[in-house]
Amino acid sequence: MARLAGLALIKAEIPDLLLVDFAMPGMTGVDVIKAVQKIKPALPTILATGYAETDTIDQVAGPIRVLRKPFQIDQLADVIQDLLE
Repeated sequence: MARLAGLALIKAEIPDLLLVDFAMPGMTGVDVIKAVQKIKPALPTILATGYAETDTIDQVAGPIRVLRKPFQIDQLADVIQDLLE
């Protein structure tokens, strides 16, 4: 239910950037990214993951950066800055 609410919010007001975790209940971060890309294909996206499921991650294209866990806050800040420039 929360995932549908989140997607509805993105339809109502598209954010500047999407940050999503790979492991979530109900659907993966890749599933979320695919759904969001139908709404806004060029939305800069960060996929945070501690998993090495590169086959699954490779299913998405576009302005996406994978941030491997554990990461430091300065690494996150650098990726955000790169994507928004």
